[in-house]
Amino acid sequence: MKIGLCVFSQNIERAAEAGYDYIQLPGFEMAEMTDDEFKNVAKRVEKCGITVLGFNAYCTGRLPIVSDGFNEENTRKYADLLLKRGCMLGVKNFGIGAPSARKLPKEADVKKAWENGRRFLISTAEEAEKFGINVLVESLNKKCCDFITTLSESKKMVDEVNMKNVYMIVDFYHMEVNGEDYKTAVKYLPYTYDVHISGCGPKYERPFINESNMDELIKISGILKDSGYNKTLSLEPDNWDFKKASESFKILRETF
Repeated sequence: MKIGLCVFSQNIERAAEAGYDYIQLPGFEMAEMTDDEFKNVAKRVEKCGITVLGFNAYCTGRLPIVSDGFNEENTRKYADLLLKRGCMLGVKNFGIGAPSARKLPKEADVKKAWENGRRFLISTAEEAEKFGINVLVESLNKKCCDFITTLSESKKMVDEVNMKNVYMIVDFYHMEVNGEDYKTAVKYLPYTYDVHISGCGPKYERPFINESNMDELIKISGILKDSGYNKTLSLEPDNWDFKKASESFKILRETF
């Protein structure tokens, strides 16, 4: 199984030095760059020789996914920008996490929000299909967003969109915060193109994993093996103490 790291562009070289098979870069960071800034990122990626599997952190709240601010034209323009830049890096997947774009007011019309989310994914996937790129729906925990907060909801959306380039992400960190049994993932892994993990701190921060996470990692490894999942495993931390990056990679390589 290939093991990667989700990083901001400033840490591309550090991720390569730590031994990871690939990286994922934040979509919103790539979208906010000037053409010259992005070309510099592409040169750095080529120089250090690491694969860019995909873009995670697809967008910020400035591109609403489910609220009344959803706009199909803006959705397609944004996708087109990221797709063209993603192709320059050889990206294969767009991960649709984006918690700030998935927040709803208490009085929100849930049916309308679902329809907006469905249209967002269809518009994005239609553009992505032109470039041979997959769109991956990620369920997030209930503390960070209000829309698609369980794997069952994620699968329901994938089924409704019903496109050949739309799949799921299973994120065990979000499952832990939600109190979901890891074994729940088994039925969804056949529809999954990327798995995310991280540590889970007392205030829900996501540190690099270490030896203290071994019990959880062994459980996850067993679930993936029993399900026949062997695609990619992406570590997605919040802190960037790269002294711990190599240690995390070594643990993951030995466990998975």
